Amino acid sequence: LGDVADADVADAGADAAERAGATELLGALRRHRVVCNEPPPPPPLREGVAVLAVLEEDEEWHEARVVKLIPPPSGRGAPLVLVRFVEWQKVQETSRAKVVPLAEIADDEDAAEAEGECELCRRSLALTFHHLVPVATHSRYLGKCLPHGVAEAASDRGPAPQPSREFLHSYGAMLCRFCHSTVHRFA
Repeated sequence: LGDVADADVADAGADAAERAGATELLGALRRHRVVCNEPPPPPPLREGVAVLAVLEEDEEWHEARVVKLIPPPSGRGAPLVLVRFVEWQKVQETSRAKVVPLAEIADDEDAAEAEGECELCRRSLALTFHHLVPVATHSRYLGKCLPHGVAEAASDRGPAPQPSREFLHSYGAMLCRFCHSTVHRFA
């Protein structure tokens, strides 16, 4: 029983160290203005648009269509959104924060999908790979040096990384579609 408790303590320590590393990396990205503190406002929705929306019964994201935009009762703030879920034909009123247009979902054609746990929200869903160093910037770093903070964060996972195609294409996170799109709205 002692070995199990020791393993749990070690896992908790590793989780705390990983969170601290992620917090430090996010702080560095904010200081260098790679990541903004606030995301840009979402684009306006229109009736009939295909979206992902949170179903109130399971708190999961499902495909739906916008039926109607309902103005806020006070005339201020975001409108509510009436959606119809594709799979069940259920109609539900929800906040704008729980509705994302499908056109905004990050869709990297080269990204392989896999099932697993999203590294941000921890839900088990279909995942796509998000490059932590944007592909469009890889040529800046090949054979030179890695972006500030990346070498330090990556070396926590193993030997010091080299600025190679292999490393740049593999340094990233497996995210669900919603988290992937949210990351792209911030950075």
